[in-house]
Amino acid sequence: MASTAKEVGVSRGELPVVRTITAFVSPATAAQAKALSAAAGAVLAACFARLSEGGYAVQTVRVALSPFESWLGVAPGVDDEAATTAYRASLAEAAAAALEAAKHSYHAAGAGDDAPGVLLTVGPASSPAGALAIPHLVRTTPGVTASADVGRARGADGDAGSRTLMTMAPSADPAMCRACAEVMSELATTTEDAAGNFQFAALARVDPCTPFFPAAFAPPAGGAAPADAAASAAGRAAIGAEPAVGGGATGSGAAARGPRVLVALGLQHLNITVPAAEAAAAADPAGHAQPAAVAGAVAAALRPHVRALQADIEAVVADPSLAAAVAAAHGGGAGGSGGAPALAYIGTDTSFAPNPSAPALDRLFRAAGVPHPGASGSLALASALTAACKTLGVGASARPLLVGYCGLMLPPLEDLGLASAVSRGQLTVSDLLSLSAVCGIGLDTVPVHVPGLFPDSEGAGADSGAEGVAAAGVAPPLERVIGDVAAMAYRLGKPLSCRLFPYASAAGSATEFDHPHMCNTSVMALP
Repeated sequence: MASTAKEVGVSRGELPVVRTITAFVSPATAAQAKALSAAAGAVLAACFARLSEGGYAVQTVRVALSPFESWLGVAPGVDDEAATTAYRASLAEAAAAALEAAKHSYHAAGAGDDAPGVLLTVGPASSPAGALAIPHLVRTTPGVTASADVGRARGADGDAGSRTLMTMAPSADPAMCRACAEVMSELATTTEDAAGNFQFAALARVDPCTPFFPAAFAPPAGGAAPADAAASAAGRAAIGAEPAVGGGATGSGAAARGPRVLVALGLQHLNITVPAAEAAAAADPAGHAQPAAVAGAVAAALRPHVRALQADIEAVVADPSLAAAVAAAHGGGAGGSGGAPALAYIGTDTSFAPNPSAPALDRLFRAAGVPHPGASGSLALASALTAACKTLGVGASARPLLVGYCGLMLPPLEDLGLASAVSRGQLTVSDLLSLSAVCGIGLDTVPVHVPGLFPDSEGAGADSGAEGVAAAGVAPPLERVIGDVAAMAYRLGKPLSCRLFPYASAAGSATEFDHPHMCNTSVMALP
């Protein structure tokens, strides 16, 4: 079957990287998590084959489960050490079984040794006890990530009520912020090079079906499915949802009515969008372009690829034999419930997702006349670029389906330009937080010094000051920053997450991470 990528007339060198093909499944039990992950593995193999045939480089394939507390079936055992240990072991065992099932079916369906390996997330915790099980999961189960939702839902009387991931909470839960800070601290002190935090994030107002890890998760079984408020009626019907009130790139709609596996893409497109921005700058007599012109050039470069990729994946999920296999794994008929298909493509996250091997983000800033990320003009450019991501194709007869953050991501440990700006003292945690008001992800891969967290480490930063280990107050500085990110998310009504890397050295010291998808920079001071 010919790939649509070839039909749009672009060569291999001009194609964006597909950062992730993510398959979302919503189990009701741990056994179903394993069965549906196996079904997802076969879907991922078919999607990978289709995109590879079209010349796309696919970096990762991933399975995202619904929030693990909704399907694990084991009580967390609060204040009971034996029960807590059993709970954490059960989570790790269930995650490992689901990942192994996905891997087996992925390779059985034709993914060869040259294909990327399968990764899996168990979704977010929604209670402190659930969150505190995550460090054990990360340490013992390679290839698995998790997150925690810090939101607090409210009952009909306006008082704090039962917490639910699918309710857009009006504020952060202090207990969840505290638990997330403890998770980050534990991962920093118990994983090699403190890199365990690469596999964990605190989430605030993040919708289901965001394809990027660690924020990705599927709707709980019987829960809400995402919907693109400006997508076609046919697209909304495919995922069994109605558009969210208030519009936006994503939202939460009606109860999920059938698709057993939902598929979304996340892109890594700086290889095509940075040259487009620089061409716009070169064409301007001033030697740089206005933010709107940069954003327009980026959108024009990206639009045909998003449409081609959508057509490719829609062709895969339309395969009746694949749909039948998915439905069988769920124990149902050839289709989903309520007349919906067993498989559905739900959209692409068009975010600027950096990588150390990709063109650096600071080139986008210079194209708009901004000398470096964090300088004046950064906010205007970030806003324009994010608007381009969220409105891609508006006015066209067939607007691409969009999911996820759809904005400018600014992770210092994943972009050489950002890393350089941090090392020169030109970009701070407060700068990144303020930029989150108009762009994408929040605080992502930010190395920070937490006084007293590493009292036995040698060299700079080995203090054991007033904010010492847990009981003496290690968690509070992290807790406050997580709360700041959450406050911005709820106040502005946008998805944000927080992935901090507490580091043993003092602020200003060089990091020494050895990770294939991370670069090094300077440790940042918490505000």
